[in-house]
Amino acid sequence: LDRDVQQQTTRKQECERFLQQNQNDLRATERDLERVTRSCKDKQRMREQAIRTCQTSASQVDRRRAAQTDIDRQLSEAQN
Repeated sequence: LDRDVQQQTTRKQECERFLQQNQNDLRATERDLERVTRSCKDKQRMREQAIRTCQTSASQVDRRRAAQTDIDRQLSEAQN
């Protein structure tokens, strides 16, 4: 009987250690996932900012090109 109790106690302790290890592994995995998620979100924000910057630059170039075309047209008309 004592031997059975001791075996059950040992099994219970092993189960508790196993459970604790699994919980620790799960927390570590959650931290890793959170880190990867943050990294992905940071990269996405940087990508979106780069796209906005490119769009702004393209718009500025288009406006300047249109203004220069208008100036060129005015100069051409003035010379004629």
